[in-house]
Amino acid sequence: MSDVYVVAGLSGVGKSSVVNRALAQASEVKRVNFGDAILEEALKQNLVENRDELRLLETEVQRELQARAAKNISEMEGKVVVDTHLTIPTPDGYVPGIPVDILVSLNPKRIIILEADPGDILKRRILDRGRARVDESLEEIEEHFDFDRAAAIAMAIQVGAPVKIIRNDVVEEAGEELAKLLS
Repeated sequence: MSDVYVVAGLSGVGKSSVVNRALAQASEVKRVNFGDAILEEALKQNLVENRDELRLLETEVQRELQARAAKNISEMEGKVVVDTHLTIPTPDGYVPGIPVDILVSLNPKRIIILEADPGDILKRRILDRGRARVDESLEEIEEHFDFDRAAAIAMAIQVGAPVKIIRNDVVEEAGEELAKLLS
């Protein structure tokens, strides 16, 4: 059984950099990218060719893939950082990155949101044009922050986990703050 720490943030917030920095300081903590775990399940079934196609799948199919990925994660040993998104913008609106039944099976000890200046996020996204993005304006990024904060509180109520927001203004500082939360 794993001790799960959900670390979430919008694409371009610097999740990978902050998590990598934290894991360099926090011993024996594994990292699982929830989207990659879901993609792995979808690829096994030949449902998609790339990660950006996941959000276009029927909601029920997405949930089944999420459930399989969560089961695999919950069976891991030790501390696990689940790198994920709290909400996902789709053509139908925002959907939960981790629906409640899947959240309960993961049973996170802590929910951590990484945030950064929306302008910085937009600049990073411009440099990463290999991905298809839905929210591409400052206003849409700010709206997405609002949905993520609301989702984090709703998740916390369900599992009794505290929510912490870490600002990623300086990667080293954000990574150190995250490492402390993982210890």
